[in-house]
Amino acid sequence: MKGKDNVISQFNENCLLIKIRQKTIDERGSTYEAVRQYWAADQKRAEYTDLVLAVLAGSGGKVIGVYKPLEWHNVTAEYVKYQEKHNRPFSSRERIAFTGCEADDAAKKRYLDKYLPDELWKAQAPFRYRYKQ
Repeated sequence: MKGKDNVISQFNENCLLIKIRQKTIDERGSTYEAVRQYWAADQKRAEYTDLVLAVLAGSGGKVIGVYKPLEWHNVTAEYVKYQEKHNRPFSSRERIAFTGCEADDAAKKRYLDKYLPDELWKAQAPFRYRYKQ
């Protein structure tokens, strides 16, 4: 439950906050697979991030995964094939993905199972950058 004590008040790393739906997690088999791919984001800006925080859509901003991206790469062609396979429309915007691992225990303690402040959570965009303060 969201309370004053479990809302993230400070970011100690440069973070990319990505909202994902439970349906996407179920389709792709894990939170990591759901959050790591097919984002219409700027690759150079994404490469500046230290952590990716997976935020569950419809949860009030709860962080359900904390990952350290090791490499960002263009996945536009892979995205088009994925959308065609699932009979879904797609845009021509370039897409990126990361390959990474779970963050260290200290980062997970700071962010995992905590909530984003309302001003970050209520944004319409599926991803937002938040730089260390």
